[in-house]
Amino acid sequence: MRRPIFMSSLLTLFVVAGVVLIAGSFLVQPAAPSVAASGNTDVIRRFYAAANETIATGDTTTLHAIVAPHFVDQDPVPGMKPDRGGLEGYLAELHALVPDMELLVEAVVAGSDRAMVRVAVRGGLGPTSLGGAVLDQPALWGPVEVFRIADGKVVERWSQTDELVLIEAATEVVLDIPAPSPRVVSLDRFTLESNAGWSPSPTASRLVFLESGALRLEIAAREPAPGTPHIAETGGLVDDKSDASRVLTLSGGRSSLVPAGARFAMTNAGAGEARVLVATLSEPRSPGGAPAAEVLPEGVARQTLAGGLATDVRVGPAALVLAQVTLARNARLSISSADGPVLIAVEGGHLPVETWGRAWLRRGGDGVSVAPDHQVMAGGDGLLMHRGGLATLQIAGDGPAVVHVLTLRALD
Repeated sequence: MRRPIFMSSLLTLFVVAGVVLIAGSFLVQPAAPSVAASGNTDVIRRFYAAANETIATGDTTTLHAIVAPHFVDQDPVPGMKPDRGGLEGYLAELHALVPDMELLVEAVVAGSDRAMVRVAVRGGLGPTSLGGAVLDQPALWGPVEVFRIADGKVVERWSQTDELVLIEAATEVVLDIPAPSPRVVSLDRFTLESNAGWSPSPTASRLVFLESGALRLEIAAREPAPGTPHIAETGGLVDDKSDASRVLTLSGGRSSLVPAGARFAMTNAGAGEARVLVATLSEPRSPGGAPAAEVLPEGVARQTLAGGLATDVRVGPAALVLAQVTLARNARLSISSADGPVLIAVEGGHLPVETWGRAWLRRGGDGVSVAPDHQVMAGGDGLLMHRGGLATLQIAGDGPAVVHVLTLRALD
């Protein structure tokens, strides 16, 4: 399940714009009777009551009745569709993350078909899906919103989306690392044409996440070699302790684990292209060096998004988390690698980056790793942060920007 988190702060200009919007509607339209304003105020209060019901229970029935089918969100949060389905889906995700959160209507200014609302949030202070890696405490809802109302339903909304960051956890697994040897941690994207497949050497632990398409996995597990990480089951994934052969078919958004020492093959099981993210922990070929590159079969392409260099990992249990992060205009994200290495891969957009501690930026254009000082990361670039570091990403331009974040966090 993907669990979103939002970080926001109110800009003064947005409040002014909201006031102008409502005031303008009053000036250009005939004076509305007070009963209309009262009715719109009631619609707004029922909207937030329905939103709170969805957050608490996951049921969108009441919300569906108060929001028009043709609802348009003029400022959708990053990564969400600007329609009723996007709004309902976001609230349902909040239910999965922070069911104790409640939206409080502090004030409503209503006109003939407009309303501006000041909103407060109570509760909902849970951790992010990336654990302690994200340093900023996220806010889950903006404090001011403007609505248009027609026929007793909400049909349009304006809200503050600048500086919002959406974090969606794709998958998580627990590793038990028994030996203090370095690991080469990498994040790669494989693109498989129809019927194409790949069977790598059984030397590394791999987390396979299917972005799109359909994927057939054949896994023949066996006992890992001494000193390699043991992968434990978590989140309803495959039980990697079994030595039996397994055949799985993954759909988009699903994942599976392949332990070190297990032979596996992945094959495109759909008619179209399959896109697969693979996080790999492998033994270095030499100190600081990556394992030897493997020759790929026809119809299979590989792009290294981040990592590919050796880094120290702590002995004991650790959480490996893969997440997708979307940053809106003016958004800022601070990520710590205090508990283990972090990989950041830019999918799209431009992000100036500042780092503290040891880090390497892999350029997508030529695959060369350079010091990340005063660099702007663009699509295809990736950042490896060694343990004990800090990175701050600040979006450049209007956005949005999309990044993949892979964390390996020690569990004490």
